[in-house]
Amino acid sequence: MKIYLSWIKTLKHYCPNEKVNHWLVAFPELDKEFDISNIDDIFLDSWGYSIRNSWLKLDVKDYVWFLQKHWKKFDVIANMDTWSKEETLANQRLLEQETWLTILPVYHASDFVVKDFALLEEYCEKYDYVWIGWVSWFHWSQETKEKYINFCFKIAMKYKTKLHGFWITVARFLKTYPFYSVDSTSWLAWWKYARICQYENWRLVVKDAKQCRKEWLEIFWPWLAWKRLKLGYEAWIKYWDFLDQYWKLRWMEYRNERKNQ
Repeated sequence: MKIYLSWIKTLKHYCPNEKVNHWLVAFPELDKEFDISNIDDIFLDSWGYSIRNSWLKLDVKDYVWFLQKHWKKFDVIANMDTWSKEETLANQRLLEQETWLTILPVYHASDFVVKDFALLEEYCEKYDYVWIGWVSWFHWSQETKEKYINFCFKIAMKYKTKLHGFWITVARFLKTYPFYSVDSTSWLAWWKYARICQYENWRLVVKDAKQCRKEWLEIFWPWLAWKRLKLGYEAWIKYWDFLDQYWKLRWMEYRNERKNQ
């Protein structure tokens, strides 16, 4: 499982020599020239969510122009999706025609709400890697969220399609479903709220100043915020390494069970 961390530019600013395995970067936030040294794998997001909610005013032609110029810098590229299914599919076609690149389609929870189940089937039949959008903004129950993800994996497994979980970093889901990749901004939260994140006993533990030993207290000084940032980043990487090992073990157990049947 890959984790693409957002806003890595913050880490690169304070720790320019830090090696980053996977970075999710939003197209509108990029400078004309941006530093990608020591980064192995970059996932380009169109920031369709912000465009869908009118936070940004961008046209798909801007995205086309950007990709035509910078496409070599990215390993995975997402479609510019909108609230309109027809417009989203039109953007997908235009991007692929104008750039000759494989553009990753996005299936949203809102598509599931209106029972457009055929759309995910269409995506999985055509592409070997598909994004599925998260459902937090719908305030769904845990049971409904599981129905949605179960449906997505049922279709994906039918076509042997890899799924990327957009904003899906809840430990319970990551240990239950074999996502190929996910993305997160959560790793920045503890840095912003003056807490530290540590990896202990196969889980992430968040602490504030009252819970830390005396030798850790200096890390809460405002001018040492970059240390909290780096510590949190390292904790998340250790946690994802653990999840990788967890899923390898799960698949080995599954294969052994099938052999014994």
